[in-house]
Amino acid sequence: MKVKFNVTAEDISKGCRGLAMSCPVALAMRRRLRIDVSVDYFFIFFPPTLIQIPTPKIILDFANDFDEGHGMPGSFSFELDLPDCLCTHITEDPECTTNLSSP
Repeated sequence: MKVKFNVTAEDISKGCRGLAMSCPVALAMRRRLRIDVSVDYFFIFFPPTLIQIPTPKIILDFANDFDEGHGMPGSFSFELDLPDCLCTHITEDPECTTNLSSP
């Protein structure tokens, strides 16, 4: 299932540098999926499952800037193709302009 995520200014201000489960991307994904998410430079993990997906370049670029403290990166959106089992509790993100709850 393709799911759009919006990393907002609030996610960025609440996010913690260098903490995979508290970075702005993880906060945005957790808000939408209602499950734990851990984002590192190689994979996005969904504990306690064994599911992991490669971290897309848009997230890597953001994370590098955010973690290194190179200014305050702006809000952005990205889409991921996720297994259906991760989307059972998905919520509509008020920041999304497209309804992605239907296949």
